[in-house]
Amino acid sequence: AGRHTAAVCGGPPTRQADHQQGRVSPFRQECAPEPDLGFVSTARLGIVKSGYVDGPPDLAVEIISPESVVRDYEDKRRRYEAAGVGEYWIIDADEKRATFLVLNGDRFEESVPVDHIFRSSVLAGLEFDVRWLCQRPLPATLKIVQEMLARLDRSSSDS
Repeated sequence: AGRHTAAVCGGPPTRQADHQQGRVSPFRQECAPEPDLGFVSTARLGIVKSGYVDGPPDLAVEIISPESVVRDYEDKRRRYEAAGVGEYWIIDADEKRATFLVLNGDRFEESVPVDHIFRSSVLAGLEFDVRWLCQRPLPATLKIVQEMLARLDRSSSDS
């Protein structure tokens, strides 16, 4: 398996790491919104261009802020669904809630974590522990992403 560079997005890359699963990348798409964090699998890396992604990500993650509630829960949900994004995670730390939507045909369906852990269906080994949202103070977003990527790395090395 080849190695690919992963970069946390949401502005300029803040961390680089090697991953065999694919690439986390900034998104500059004309037909879909730019997620706070997006993932394009290795099989679809051809859509990652210089400075933008030419197509929908396999996974889009939005971190809710007070001014983005309607945009993230309603507007982006419709746009990601129409664009064919495989999974859409809505992380609402203020409400201590995460919503996980999985594309089934052409419609999103909500998926529920098992034992506090949501396991991605589009990226084997990627997990989100909803208990992170109950910690006070909240862990930094970068720390959570680093933990998710570390779990992904452990899962990849176990297979």
